[in-house]
Amino acid sequence: FNPAQYEQQPQIIVAYYMACLSDKTAGWDVFLDLHNALKRHRRQLGSDIVIRANVFMANYLVHSAHAGSSETKQILLDLYLDNVALHEQRKENIPAWLFDVITDMSFGLKGEHWVQQFINRYESHLLPDVRAGWLMYARARLYFYQANYPDAIALLANNQPFHEQHYFYTRPLMLYAYFATANYDAFIALLDTLKHTLTRRKNELAPPKFGNTAASSIAPPTFN
Repeated sequence: FNPAQYEQQPQIIVAYYMACLSDKTAGWDVFLDLHNALKRHRRQLGSDIVIRANVFMANYLVHSAHAGSSETKQILLDLYLDNVALHEQRKENIPAWLFDVITDMSFGLKGEHWVQQFINRYESHLLPDVRAGWLMYARARLYFYQANYPDAIALLANNQPFHEQHYFYTRPLMLYAYFATANYDAFIALLDTLKHTLTRRKNELAPPKFGNTAASSIAPPTFN
């Protein structure tokens, strides 16, 4: 396959680099190939393939050896925000996972005020049947960021299920909040309940994620 032969069909070039990036041995050079092809041909591509390519690149970054660096996190956030903008342009709801991951990772990158603005702007873009639960969870994390543990506990303790694994989203945060507020009786009781629940439902949990040790040692790129 020679991408230079397909300049008039950029969707083939982008699809090719997406396939290459899916390989476990893919390095930063492949990431750059996809990123640069997407940037070069963006006006000729439909939003569907741009959204998919952004997800491919984001997944690669999440599993790369450089996933914990501040530069990689900023690139990752930019990819997620690009998809938010594309969903908004298409007058579509934002996937709950996308809203969740942006509000989660933005505390350290953008700060509390930015996260609150994002929540306020896009809360109506979540599907109505899951909106209340995900907004509760995002606001509970905002309280955590402020070290306002009593209000975080109040939200988390009285929530309605908003995800099939909502228990595993909310209870570890409550555990931390109980410990931070020296509510040790509640901490021990919840710890015991969580331990039994994990034993009973361990097959529902996603497998642990490890960095891609095959990734190139080249430092993550900076994009303008």
